[in-house]
Amino acid sequence: MALKQQFSFNTPLIKATRDYVAAYIAANFPSNITYHNMGHVNEVVKAAKKIGKAIDLSDDEFEIVVLAAWFHDIGYHSGHLGHENRSADIAKSFLLEKEFPAEKTNRVIGCIKATRVPQEPSNLLEDVVCDADLYHLGSDKFEEKSDELWDELKAQGTDLSYFEWLKTSRDFIKSHKYHTSCAREKLGPIKRENLRRLEQTIERMKQ
Repeated sequence: MALKQQFSFNTPLIKATRDYVAAYIAANFPSNITYHNMGHVNEVVKAAKKIGKAIDLSDDEFEIVVLAAWFHDIGYHSGHLGHENRSADIAKSFLLEKEFPAEKTNRVIGCIKATRVPQEPSNLLEDVVCDADLYHLGSDKFEEKSDELWDELKAQGTDLSYFEWLKTSRDFIKSHKYHTSCAREKLGPIKRENLRRLEQTIERMKQ
C-alpha cells in the first residue's frame, strides 16, 4: 500500500502568505500589541499543523486551515472589535490577487470568522482553526500567554484590575470547549490543571 504523501507547508502560496503576513504585522502593529502579534500567529499555525496531522486532513484541507491560521488576526491592529471580519477581508483580497479558487477562499474566510469569541465553528476545518487559536489554554504556556494578553489590555486602557482579569480568565476557561477530538484528549487535561492553578491564585489573592 502506498503511503499518503504529506502536505508541503512550503508551497509558493504558503510562503507568499507567510511573508505577506509577517511584513504586514511588522509595518502596522504597534509594540504594545504583546499577544496578538507575529509570535501568536506562528504558534497558531504550528498548532493548526499539529491538529491537522492528528486528524489526518487532506492536502486541500490542510491548505485551507494553514492559510486561515496565517491570516486570522491580521486585522487586529485596528482594534479588537470586528477584527475577524477585517482579517477575512484582507485574506480575501490577497487570495483573489493570487487567483486562489473562490470556493477554497470562502472556506478560508469561514475559518477566520469562526475564531470570533464565543467560538461557533460549523465544520471540521473551522474546528481545527478555532482549537489552534486557543491552543495555549491547554498548554504549559497558559500563564505566560495570559500575562501577555493582560499587558496588551493594559496598553489599550482596560479598566480591569489584575484580580478582575484573573477572574475573567477563569470564567472564560470554564466556558470554553475544544472542538476536535484530539484537542479534547490532549489539551483538555492540561486545561483543567491550568484552571485549577488559576483558581488557587484567585483564592490566595482574596486573603
